[in-house]
Amino acid sequence: MQLAICTSFLKTTHKIPVSSDNASEIKKSYLSCCYTNITFSVQFVVPATITPSKPSPSTVALQTDSLNSMSKTVINCNKLPLPEIIKLPNGEPTPQAEILLYKDFFSGVNAQSIYQELLNNIKWRQDPIKLYGKEMLQPRLTAWYGEPGVVYTYSGITMYPQPWTDTLLQVKQQVEMAVNINNTEEDKQIEFNSVLLNRYRHGQDSMGWHSDDEPELGANPLIASVSFGETRRFLLRHRHDKHLPKLEIPLNHGSLLIMAGQTQHYWQHHIPKTAKPIGERINLTFRVIRTNP
Repeated sequence: MQLAICTSFLKTTHKIPVSSDNASEIKKSYLSCCYTNITFSVQFVVPATITPSKPSPSTVALQTDSLNSMSKTVINCNKLPLPEIIKLPNGEPTPQAEILLYKDFFSGVNAQSIYQELLNNIKWRQDPIKLYGKEMLQPRLTAWYGEPGVVYTYSGITMYPQPWTDTLLQVKQQVEMAVNINNTEEDKQIEFNSVLLNRYRHGQDSMGWHSDDEPELGANPLIASVSFGETRRFLLRHRHDKHLPKLEIPLNHGSLLIMAGQTQHYWQHHIPKTAKPIGERINLTFRVIRTNP
């Protein structure tokens, strides 16, 4: 079997044998097409004497309706804008942090459709937590989805994963595309195995100061945060250097925030309460949980 990758921009055709050895080459070509807003055509050519089999998703990160003697899929990707690099208020680079923002990663009808799907069909829960020796309910609703056996513990709460929904998988795949385009370590392509969802029902729902630095997230965890619904203030502060100013990022409907590198070791983040009458917000933070941290 051969995979023909055709782009209208390059006016060329590359035939690559499909195998696990060249999956990264195929994926890189696909991501390049999406980033430059050109057409990525996939053509599976199978000799009639060979019984076709569906390629593994890890080998070819694309879906085809069928794989007969010849089937073709054409994917038109929206051009990804360049992300905003989050800097200090004076324009200097943010020390000991790598933070990128796509303000309108999901937009329009697509973003609203995802928001409604999450609002209505996620299995939301509200767990008790202990603060200053007192037990109270978390000031938000949460949910944990991911691969089987991917368990996450934070603030004394252990969460066992619900199975991925189709919508979460679609969002995950698009987020991975943006993350891996910006990933400078070509041999370390990110594939998230879990997502923590937070639902802020009104202005009094909030998130306290914290870092996503639990042992199961590994060293220098990459966190990809997607927001739907009401815009909320996202604050960051350095854990040690109190002279550095706080950073404030409005996370709007459809935005994608990527935190990478040493960010979780040196910076904390926070969603404050507000007295303003505001609508609901749903946030998804995609993660890679290490089963043997």
